[in-house]
Amino acid sequence: ELFTDPNERTYLYILFVENLRLQPEWGETYAGSDVVVRWYVDNANDCSGQFALSATEGVKTKYCAFFILSTNAEDDRSRAVTMTLSPADGGEALAVAFLDLANLSRDEVFKVETVELKSQAGVVAVAEIHSACQQRWSRVGAIEPYAEGYFVDHKA
Repeated sequence: ELFTDPNERTYLYILFVENLRLQPEWGETYAGSDVVVRWYVDNANDCSGQFALSATEGVKTKYCAFFILSTNAEDDRSRAVTMTLSPADGGEALAVAFLDLANLSRDEVFKVETVELKSQAGVVAVAEIHSACQQRWSRVGAIEPYAEGYFVDHKA
């Protein structure tokens, strides 16, 4: 038996960063830099493993994050999502993208998008992201709805 939340409005979002490519004008500045990608939604965040940027080709980040969201009666999935490209040592973000969760995939079919990560000087990198969504379920018991979204630690 599969259990959902009592209102059937809790969702699991899959956010997969397939690859990330520096714009040519930033290659000399950031090539070889150890970086991470980080997602921020509500008060939650999730961070990729460290990888090095390349001046000449896209980098396979192998970064997948899982975000849980319970919605209101209107099923409003609009949430500010920030994606950052930051130094692995925790320094200030090199570039950011501002997205809306409501514009990502709303079903189990992956939606593929190209996202520009920008600084004040312009586009620093371009990422290919894949998003999908499904109703959150469990084999153990009913899902508890939460007012704020959270990331699932899938490595635990």
